[in-house]
Amino acid sequence: MDQKANTHIVVVDSSVVATILIKEVLRSHGYQVEIFTESSKALDYLRLHKVDIIVSRYSMPEISGVMLLCMAELMQPWFHGIVVTANQHEATDIPEGFTIIEKSSHFVERIVATVNAVVGA
Repeated sequence: MDQKANTHIVVVDSSVVATILIKEVLRSHGYQVEIFTESSKALDYLRLHKVDIIVSRYSMPEISGVMLLCMAELMQPWFHGIVVTANQHEATDIPEGFTIIEKSSHFVERIVATVNAVVGA
């Protein structure tokens, strides 16, 4: 059975363009991907669906990406969290265990590489 096809990923970013870009690239690699532009809607989804990886933007309007991952961890402690930040220095409050990716010109490729490493693909 294909490990990638069984990997369920949630992407949360307030930018519609960024979420669609990340979704399309991850899907082209064979992953199942759901996207959200609001943290609260992502949390609603996480209450009902098991996920393996959550990719969240650090700066979100209502609930920060770090807070989202911490809340998700209470529901699903097995997932791998990836925080995308515009600046490594703003991410001083990210708990140990979450992967930090700086949003640069190649951040989507870094997300894919991290996801592949987590899955073992």
